[in-house]
Amino acid sequence: MDSENKKINAACDMLRLCVCALTGRGGETVDRSTMALADVYRMSTFNGLVSLVSEGIEKLGIERTEENAPVLDAFVQARAMAVRKNLLLDTERATILSHLEENGIWYMPLKGVILKDMYPKLGLRQMSDNDILFDGAFREHIRDYFLSLDYSIEHYNEGFHDVYHKKPIFNYEMHVELYGENWVALQDYYKDVKKRLIKDDDNGFGYHFTDEDFYIFLVFHAYKHFALSESIGARHLIDVFVYLKKKPNLDFEYIENELNKLGVWQFDCDCRELVCEIFDKVETFDIVKLSDGMRKTLEAFMLNMFNISKTVKIDNSIKKKGKFGYVMSRIFPGVKFMGKYKPIFGHWYMLPVGWVYRAFDIMFNRSGKIASEMKIVAKTKQKKDKE
Repeated sequence: MDSENKKINAACDMLRLCVCALTGRGGETVDRSTMALADVYRMSTFNGLVSLVSEGIEKLGIERTEENAPVLDAFVQARAMAVRKNLLLDTERATILSHLEENGIWYMPLKGVILKDMYPKLGLRQMSDNDILFDGAFREHIRDYFLSLDYSIEHYNEGFHDVYHKKPIFNYEMHVELYGENWVALQDYYKDVKKRLIKDDDNGFGYHFTDEDFYIFLVFHAYKHFALSESIGARHLIDVFVYLKKKPNLDFEYIENELNKLGVWQFDCDCRELVCEIFDKVETFDIVKLSDGMRKTLEAFMLNMFNISKTVKIDNSIKKKGKFGYVMSRIFPGVKFMGKYKPIFGHWYMLPVGWVYRAFDIMFNRSGKIASEMKIVAKTKQKKDKE
């Protein structure tokens, strides 16, 4: 079986197992005799769904054998780690929110912090970053507070959110705005975001979106990554299913009107159509049988898993620019790239400073990724030499 077919089969089995985990349906569509558990594990890890797929495997009752035991153990361990991580994150977040309350700082948890509690079991919705919107007037205060908790500062006062990290698992993105200058339309849409919020009933300074506005924010966030060709995995589709099941009476007339303001309505329609194909038609779901449009959307969510791996992207760039041109474009990227990297460098007159800053950033923080990229470049050249 070639590499593409293996990935397609693994993706199909992964999604069917997600359906099984959340609905109890779809297990009969998984062919246990041909399912490559190791491939499913890799696909699930890539999409941030390994814990949910583990639940599907448990519901399916896959028989343990000497051959599959290591992979089954890996699924069990990953799920246990996800549960433990969620518990630790919940405890740490409660401490941080308590500090916000004590200091009269209004706040609103975002995205996965809310979604995880809508899943049927703890740990099924894996978490990475904790995103919290808060009163930007207290930005310096929050920085000092995180430092007092032994967090390191990844980014501070460089855009619309500050990033803090503490080993082994604690990552916080503290937002003073929901979107920055790279997304002017979204920044303008949420300019007076607090006017859209509703005060929580069970605390002094916490806020939340209406159900409709939370869904709109969820769609906008996914679309941002989609438009930038950044992988968000199939998890967004799973989140949409879980949220719509939890909130079946959303006002879609309002949602359509709001999403259309930024031209995102069709994107959401495509996503919900895919959710229907995966969950409502699980008995017949097969990626190769999807329409071209739906398949392209699914592939884009999973970073074009069948066609555009990092290696293929580099190969294609070298074919267009030549090896020297590719390397030079990576050393001296243009205004558009630098603006996304750091908004302050998104001007032609700031490029030289930006290039130097980025070089030191790579040297001290991301040297491993560059080494990996150069290996791919070298292999690409070797392939051409053989040809």
